[in-house]
Amino acid sequence: TLTPQLEDKDTSSLKDHELAQLDTVATLLRSDFLLRIRYILNEMHPPPVGVTCALEILIRLARHSHITALNISSTPYLLDTIVQNFIPLSIDQLAMQDTIKNVYGIPVVKAIKLCRVLVTYGKKPVAQKLDNFKIIQAILTYISSETRNNDISLSIESLRLWRILLHYEIGLDSVAGAQLTLISQLQLLLSNHDIQNTSELACEHAAALIAVASHEKTLKPNISTLLAKWSTQLSSVSNVTWGVMKLIAKSLSAVDEISAFKTTWLSNQHVFSNLRSSSNLLSDCNTTTDREPSCLPNLNVLTENGELQPIVSVHSCIPFLATILNTFHSSSRVAEIRAILEHPSFRKYIRELETTEWSLERSWYSRTEFYLLTAVVKSASLLGDTINNQTAQIVWRITIKLISSLPADATDHVRKLLQIALSNEKVNLEMITNELAKLDLASTVDQVKIGSHSDAASLYERYVTPNGDWNQAAMPKDWLFLPLVHMYTKCKNDIKLQSEDKDSVLTVLSLTLVLPDLMEKLSPTLRFSRLILVYLCDTIYLDRDVSTLLLNVLSNLLRRYHTRLNFQTELPGLSSFTDLFIALCEHFCSTSYGDDGYAMTLLVAAAQRHDPHYRKLLWSEHAAALRYLKLPPEKLVLPLKEYLYPEEDDTSLIESYMTALVRGVVRETWCPVPFTIALHHSAMYLKRSNRLAVRMRAQVEKLRNRDIADALLHYVPPQL
Repeated sequence: TLTPQLEDKDTSSLKDHELAQLDTVATLLRSDFLLRIRYILNEMHPPPVGVTCALEILIRLARHSHITALNISSTPYLLDTIVQNFIPLSIDQLAMQDTIKNVYGIPVVKAIKLCRVLVTYGKKPVAQKLDNFKIIQAILTYISSETRNNDISLSIESLRLWRILLHYEIGLDSVAGAQLTLISQLQLLLSNHDIQNTSELACEHAAALIAVASHEKTLKPNISTLLAKWSTQLSSVSNVTWGVMKLIAKSLSAVDEISAFKTTWLSNQHVFSNLRSSSNLLSDCNTTTDREPSCLPNLNVLTENGELQPIVSVHSCIPFLATILNTFHSSSRVAEIRAILEHPSFRKYIRELETTEWSLERSWYSRTEFYLLTAVVKSASLLGDTINNQTAQIVWRITIKLISSLPADATDHVRKLLQIALSNEKVNLEMITNELAKLDLASTVDQVKIGSHSDAASLYERYVTPNGDWNQAAMPKDWLFLPLVHMYTKCKNDIKLQSEDKDSVLTVLSLTLVLPDLMEKLSPTLRFSRLILVYLCDTIYLDRDVSTLLLNVLSNLLRRYHTRLNFQTELPGLSSFTDLFIALCEHFCSTSYGDDGYAMTLLVAAAQRHDPHYRKLLWSEHAAALRYLKLPPEKLVLPLKEYLYPEEDDTSLIESYMTALVRGVVRETWCPVPFTIALHHSAMYLKRSNRLAVRMRAQVEKLRNRDIADALLHYVPPQL
């Protein structure tokens, strides 16, 4: 639907001008706009252009929502007026007029389209209402007429409306009743419709005809014959257009047995030549943001440069290949699947998808490309070990990206991809066991041995957004860490953790350890901010297995990426990293018992490359934590240099350091790292010649604690 996203769904208290700024369609409906349209059409009898405009407005209103479509169809006498005047049972007047000056009593294509859109959005109640108007009789008249050359648009729209009525089981017997008409038209296609030299409009008509004919079993052989003809012709077509590919795809979807589908076209380079150029995900384009007001949203088929999105280009082969691959997968046509996946153009396409950051993910039109990629993943899974290993790796990485890209109304596909991505074949249990055995864990190895891929997949399936909107992703980019976020939320709400929560943590950490590709596209800062949530989940981090695994995962991350951490960047789900750091400090004091892994993690944000705000928080408001930061310097994952250089310039921090030293809050015996940090920055500052440094040095010289005084005054920085 094209309903604006409103924070407050209750708009009853808003005035018209206020509502108009939020939802134009809702404002029109509230102002009796539908009754006015009815009056114009019923009483004023506007000229053809006026009728067309009125119908187009109603079409746009119907696309607003299911409720709006029902409101339009149930407005007294509105639909009656439209059907009676613009979808007549007879086309005699159309045949008699060369120039149409009055469309009353003449079939109007826009009126039929309005009915189709109303059924699409209003569903079966609208379909039943149209059936009461005997609309299928009018449709049968239109599709069998040959009065004018330009009637093909009328016939196409009529067939489309008929098909959607059949979808809602309205007029099912009408197909059998029109069997002779349909057979004759299918025969005409067999003799006259060659895809090498046909128009896009003719292909649209043929596709619409086949979509209707597929509802009659006795017509399936006719469709199979056409499929054999067109799929054979496809092997020699040089200008492969959307209309041609749609026609073949529709025919393939209509038959029960795909043996009639010839695959010689797989060697036709022209079918695959536009694959890369018609990809939305590889287009490096952005959708328009300010072309249309938010109160009247559309599907944004244009990019920000005003061009059509690549996937809707006339030579786009992506919808065609999506249908073909899904059909091959359903029929287990292994040889044909392998031929597509190993086609040079297709391999190049998926290689780029693996390495490139995708564009237009939230575009409605990208759904078709997601449909293709989902088919690729399922088809590759069907091939199993027989697929090229490099191709298998590429497809697996695409699977990981797809999980967080598929729309929230495609949850079944997301669950299937999770099962494939976390399958036994990929999450090699022996490999995980060996990795965990190296860490000398107490019980995790046994747990993994008895576990299965379904455990990991089912763990993440819980977090798939149910019944979401098409313009939202079913899973976030950091879906790997969703169990940790969920547990953190439980703890914040004082909900006690259960034994299975530990299993969830171990699953997440194990996957993170042995399958780093799962988080390859996530920034190091986001990974770090998610992993440290374990320390805020009660005392689960004190469990030996969890502690060892978590320390290993964090150590690997920090050794590689500590220079890329940026705690000023916005993180999804976090108001600021500062809040998280404060929570870490408080939880460390209350539950950690000076745990070395926790201490190492807490000190990461206190490194000199990060904002001094974090160091101030640790050394002032949360100075009580310093006493328990007892880990020795050799257990620091970050180099000690990260904490000593560049030298501190913030005088308030220098004062905090010196206060902690003088008062004995930090001592080398019980918290060597904080002691080293405080001593280094304080002593190096005292060596400066500014007035504050001179005054501080004079005060240090008078200290009673001569050990601290001597350490500060005669400090020699370490050689790092």
